[in-house]
Amino acid sequence: MSRTLSHYDIRGIMAELRPITESEARHFNMELSWKVRKEPIRVHCTKDQLKQVILNISINGLEAMKAGEKLSRRIYHEK
Repeated sequence: MSRTLSHYDIRGIMAELRPITESEARHFNMELSWKVRKEPIRVHCTKDQLKQVILNISINGLEAMKAGEKLSRRIYHEK
């Protein structure tokens, strides 16, 4: 696992995780919605660690919800 800090567009990281989280949502009989800005959102991070955080939060959310509910994730930038 790489521990190198670099600049990434978080939209790409979310896109990489989308198949995994959608599969988990189907497993829990949940809906998953995505709202992502069209413009790049650059973050300075360790990519693998950020991916693990996003994945953990998503799965924890799905596990905490009741069947049929919808997990919404929104990526945006605040100044």
